[in-house]
Amino acid sequence: MKTSSPSTINTNRLESGFQKLASGKKLNSAKDDAAAIHIFTSLIAEQNGNAVAIRNANDGVSFAQVADGALQSVTDNLNRVEALAIQANSGALSASDRSAIQSEVEQLQAGIAQTIESTNFAGKPVFSRESIQFQVSSNNGEIQSYSVDVSQVLEQLSNLDVSSQLKAGQSLELAKELREGVNDLQSDLASFSNSIYQSVNTNRETQLVSIAGRQRIESTEYALESSKGVAFQLKLDVDIALRAQSNALPNGIDKLLS
Repeated sequence: MKTSSPSTINTNRLESGFQKLASGKKLNSAKDDAAAIHIFTSLIAEQNGNAVAIRNANDGVSFAQVADGALQSVTDNLNRVEALAIQANSGALSASDRSAIQSEVEQLQAGIAQTIESTNFAGKPVFSRESIQFQVSSNNGEIQSYSVDVSQVLEQLSNLDVSSQLKAGQSLELAKELREGVNDLQSDLASFSNSIYQSVNTNRETQLVSIAGRQRIESTEYALESSKGVAFQLKLDVDIALRAQSNALPNGIDKLLS
């Protein structure tokens, strides 16, 4: 196996140092540090996985916000139904008064049904019995899943009727029951959202640590590389000067360089 001469070695080291200084990176090829390259590529993979997990978790947050906004609209409408039921639960109302109140209740029912049926996230219905899943961690494959079941609201919605005083009293109790159920869904949704936020923060902390580790491995230490460059240049200059005298000292230079 042919051994490289000292001048070739010093030239290669000098060129490698110049490349590190120019690029700002300690690792420009596998020959710089194979072990560090392996760690470096692992960190890159980890960062990419964390970035995807953060995006997934943010999607989960957005889903929760969309669902909560729709549920709040349903709650507001049910609150109005309660108020109308209280108003209709009076013997002093005329038939036309009660009819007008019932007409508004029906409009509110239609609004609630439309909100539930038309609310979507990423092209999928939000209010479905099927769970929507978000993988929020690249390390342990943690998956957060959630479903918003408003079937009870849809099933009982048509029973809200204030066309008579008796029905108004019954509808008042039903509207309260439905509103409280929606409020429970909003509370569960808030817990889900908080859990997602926690995953986002954990992933971001992991990402920062990974980025810092990558920078430590990758970034050139300018003072150290500069001092190495001076040393290699000096060795190279000496080597060139000695080789220039090799004709005068035919055998001595080889012994000296060895």
